[in-house]
Amino acid sequence: MGDIRRLYLMRHAEAEALAGDDTKRPLTPHGSRQAQTMGRWLSANGHLIDMVCRSPYLRARQTSEEVCRYLGPVSRLEFVGLVPSGNPEDVLQQWEQTRLPGGGLPAAALWVTHQPLVGKLCNYFVDGSMGNGCPFAPASIMLLEYEHIGPGCASIVWARDVVDGG
Repeated sequence: MGDIRRLYLMRHAEAEALAGDDTKRPLTPHGSRQAQTMGRWLSANGHLIDMVCRSPYLRARQTSEEVCRYLGPVSRLEFVGLVPSGNPEDVLQQWEQTRLPGGGLPAAALWVTHQPLVGKLCNYFVDGSMGNGCPFAPASIMLLEYEHIGPGCASIVWARDVVDGG
């Protein structure tokens, strides 16, 4: 039996309304507080994260930085596939090539991404389907556990919306 690994799927926190370039939409002040609330909750409940992978879009980068303020030292990577129109298979392919700075596999990773991709990732890893999946509220997180990542190989441990704790 292999080691159990953890994957935290997170939708970015509340962002400014769409105007102009979607890649440059910043978090609202409320969104910054949402991300901080989730970072505090993860830390207070003993969730140790080795690596944060995030979309290159501004709102996902800002969400991850706010969360990371409470997680201690953690590696950060931008995944070009973690964009709203991303494909779970492409993200998995990038993940399979990812290692910690020392060369090991992350035991626990947080992926900060967008709708509809975050719901698609959940479906893909839990039941192997490529459907749209469940909607994630801004700043919500779902924890998946797996031994070997792939389609249909993970199980849902819990899901948490920011209103639960903040």
